[in-house]
Amino acid sequence: ESKSKYQGAIGDKITKLNCEVVNVGGYAGAYGYTWIYTFRDEEDNEYSWFTTVNKALSVGMKCDITGSVKEFKEYKGIQTTVLTRCKLVLL
Repeated sequence: ESKSKYQGAIGDKITKLNCEVVNVGGYAGAYGYTWIYTFRDEEDNEYSWFTTVNKALSVGMKCDITGSVKEFKEYKGIQTTVLTRCKLVLL
């Protein structure tokens, strides 16, 4: 059972320190390939970032992430905060 909770409010800019990349995936669409990066913070909250830029991240990498809250989604019972316009600092 996931402990993940939604973070912030839509439009808020948030910074989360010491996150871990837990999933990297993507799909081909009308505008090219879209990468989906999923992060988990130290409180087990999950964040997703959809981008057309390949950041060459892999599962297990640690980073600090700053981004704007775009929306909230629940997938397989896990509350996920979707971020946009992210900036990463690899640790």
